[in-house]
Amino acid sequence: MRNKKVLEMTTIAMFATIIILMAWFPWIGFIAIPFIGISITIIHIPVIIGAMFGGLRMGAILGLIFGLSSWVIAMIRATQPFDIMFQNPILSVLPRFLFGLSIWFVYALFKRLIKHKAGSIAVTILVVTLIHTLLVMGTALAMSGFYEDVIGEEVFTVLVTRILPIIAPFEMALAALVGTPIILRLMRSEYFKEERDSTKEQLNIDEK
Repeated sequence: MRNKKVLEMTTIAMFATIIILMAWFPWIGFIAIPFIGISITIIHIPVIIGAMFGGLRMGAILGLIFGLSSWVIAMIRATQPFDIMFQNPILSVLPRFLFGLSIWFVYALFKRLIKHKAGSIAVTILVVTLIHTLLVMGTALAMSGFYEDVIGEEVFTVLVTRILPIIAPFEMALAALVGTPIILRLMRSEYFKEERDSTKEQLNIDEK
């Protein structure tokens, strides 16, 4: 039990460090697109990987770290209108926490529905990335009155209802292309054997 707890804490620390570094260094976790005021997000990929290995609690913790990192970066280094929106923790933290919680349930569902290992992983990544976008978009729209006063009604409408839906498919495809081979490789790693066995036990599956 103690070894399992230590492994979980070590894994969380490792993924948390990756998330924080990706958030801190420009053009790694948030890839800014000049002239359109928005960034492509790939920092959610380690959150997905960690949650798929560590389960619900790890997903929630990593999602919270993702949100807090996004909020801090928006506060100290906002360069685009969309960055300014994330200075509100309701938008930067809450959707990311809920996103982290959702990963485990989506993975458990597709693990049962899709028997092909790579297929279930890829579909999970695609779906949870879409969930992340919808959570951010939905939260922003729910706070539209506030944000229209902050960045202007026209800018807000263009960013959230026009540009964000166009960016979403690129984030989904990029996450699946990057995340799927990494997860498949980690599944063969001896370091993650205990986490992997725990995941299979929680999902009640028997992989051949």
